[in-house]
Amino acid sequence: MAERFEIDITRFADKAMKRARTVVHKICLDLDRSLVLGTPVDTGRARGGWNVGINSPNLQETLNDPGGQITMRDNKKIIEMAQLGDRIFLSNNVAYIGYLDEGSSQQAPLGIVDVQLRRFPAITRKAAIDSKRQHP
Repeated sequence: MAERFEIDITRFADKAMKRARTVVHKICLDLDRSLVLGTPVDTGRARGGWNVGINSPNLQETLNDPGGQITMRDNKKIIEMAQLGDRIFLSNNVAYIGYLDEGSSQQAPLGIVDVQLRRFPAITRKAAIDSKRQHP
């Protein structure tokens, strides 16, 4: 009987770890998408400036990406490599991102980061619900 209990605990632990990793990835993907698409666009440089780093900020060169699709695709690849326990950084190294984040653009008068972080509880709840569906 003890052997069966051990197997059930192992399965439970495996499922819990998969769900946790899925939740972290979904949260990061949602925040990344929101930050990229919430960044005002002139040339697309600021929007293309959002990078993801695992365990340290990613300071790679910025690309012009007015639609944000290339940036989100590239960031998704990095986010999906993250393991539980990794620190995931969403950063933007464009020199004027601070001004945009302070609301200097009429396209985003409330800024960028704080607006998205206010959504964090809802993003987290949705990610948890979605992970239950994905890993029943």
